[in-house]
Amino acid sequence: MKTYQKIILTILLAAVASYLFGCMNYPVYTAADTLHENRPTVASLNLAYRDANRDFFYGGLPESKTKVALLDLTPQGWMGNTTQFTDGTWQIDIDIKSHPLEKEAEMTLIHEMCHQDSRISGADQGLDGHSGAFEACMVHVAERGGFKGLW
Repeated sequence: MKTYQKIILTILLAAVASYLFGCMNYPVYTAADTLHENRPTVASLNLAYRDANRDFFYGGLPESKTKVALLDLTPQGWMGNTTQFTDGTWQIDIDIKSHPLEKEAEMTLIHEMCHQDSRISGADQGLDGHSGAFEACMVHVAERGGFKGLW
């Protein structure tokens, strides 16, 4: 049997096997489908906040007083921002345009949670809020696997 005949026979057998074993029944996903399914939502980020608060901050952040929002922060040039209001509530804003995937938004959320933690502890000193306490917080989270699958 010649080489081209072997190749044709192999392709035909593969097609028959795919048909018999149901390979044709699996859905085909496009990059757009995957992107849509993995987009961050306010609900999913609030759950991520709760989980990260429990796992990395030992429940020390004010979960019931913190709201996560997805906003367009590109005019300010920010990926995220943390604000404490005079009534003691907090808002963590995540830029929707620079975070098309849930995992990317979670990484910025944890970054902002470290800002929140250092502000609560009074250790928010340093260049643009990225103090030694902030850096220690980020290292603490990373050492405990908080960024696994993110970077």
